[in-house]
Amino acid sequence: MTGGRRNTGGYGQNFEKTFTTPVAGLESSSSHHRVIKYRLGFLICAVRFEIDAQYGDPNAPGVQSDVARDLATGMGHLALQAPVLPNHKAGSIRAALGGTPVPASRLAELKAKKKVQISQVMPQLWFSRTPYVIIGKHVDGRVEDIICTHAAERFDGWEAQHQASLRRLVDLLAWLREKVRGMKRERATLLYDESGGDLQMLEGSTGRGELEAVLPDDVIKKYWTRRR
Repeated sequence: MTGGRRNTGGYGQNFEKTFTTPVAGLESSSSHHRVIKYRLGFLICAVRFEIDAQYGDPNAPGVQSDVARDLATGMGHLALQAPVLPNHKAGSIRAALGGTPVPASRLAELKAKKKVQISQVMPQLWFSRTPYVIIGKHVDGRVEDIICTHAAERFDGWEAQHQASLRRLVDLLAWLREKVRGMKRERATLLYDESGGDLQMLEGSTGRGELEAVLPDDVIKKYWTRRR
């Protein structure tokens, strides 16, 4: 298996380090994230998620040649390595093409658990469309067995079983979208207390938001149209 490295602590991190190997050229990477788009009810959602590893032979036939070239071409069109905006600051975010495209059919989530209960991770796998879950069954941190499950085979059944909850989620997301659109800066924070109580929505302040905290100003100006 090949995967990224994370600094989250716990048995899960050590399990990943021991049973995965970074692909050539990406040894210094800290994590791997993907963004997928799909329809959830009447909503079109863009979902970002983290992937721990790819399962299977990384050299097996898949999206290697044409897709790799198309991806490289598309990345080149972004022109992030040579911004045309003036006053480009040193140390700004730059995109670097590297590694090999990995088909979605090989993505895997890694877990270190004392008890194997696939049902506990099914929501995460379903929403991210991650087909495999690999669980290291351990006793006090010592992995004694590894169980690999092709969770994608269970997606249809899980979806059918949770239709009522998924419909309520779609309604909630649609309601939140309309509420945020009605706010001056179209930005809000949703608070949930696990001990109980109602959801709280706090309108975004005038400070720097999540986007501005991650990306430099020149990239935001070039790729996002901000409405004030």
